[in-house]
Amino acid sequence: MTDTSLEVESPKTKIPLATILSGVFLLVVLALTGLFYYQSTSLDAQIEVEKKRSQEYQDSIVALKSDPAVQASEVLKQAKPEIIKSITNSVASNYIRELDRIHRDYLIQFSGFAYQPGHITTSVTAEKGLSDDAIRKVIKLIGDYRTNTYSGSLMLSPVTSVSGDADKRSFGVDFKIK
Repeated sequence: MTDTSLEVESPKTKIPLATILSGVFLLVVLALTGLFYYQSTSLDAQIEVEKKRSQEYQDSIVALKSDPAVQASEVLKQAKPEIIKSITNSVASNYIRELDRIHRDYLIQFSGFAYQPGHITTSVTAEKGLSDDAIRKVIKLIGDYRTNTYSGSLMLSPVTSVSGDADKRSFGVDFKIK
């Protein structure tokens, strides 16, 4: 018998290297695109979560700021320097120490002490010493305060009268608190 079937041989076709490389490159690009899409989606979800948390914090801050206790705390925080200054200015012992320092520096005596907010009133007596008469002590005290030579927390108001003689001088003073 005769073989009537025809056998067709298919020629072996070679796939060019460029086509293989193109296919591999396409697969790499598709894989990277999928990876970037996944990361982008994940990042968008995290951003939304953080936006919600941020909004919750903002709402909490608004609620806290409307609380009267927190508002009072804010007022106290802003006024703290002025409050501390007022407390410091109202401590009479500070001014007594200041007057004691003036007493030692000018060799004068203070008698009486009246503290009012913003100023101190007292009486001064200057007595003749071994080398200075009383009026020189008074002149030095007033002069140092007028020329700002004497530093301290008190400012001397103008002295309008001085009584006495060369051995003993007396006058009233009013110190304003700086």
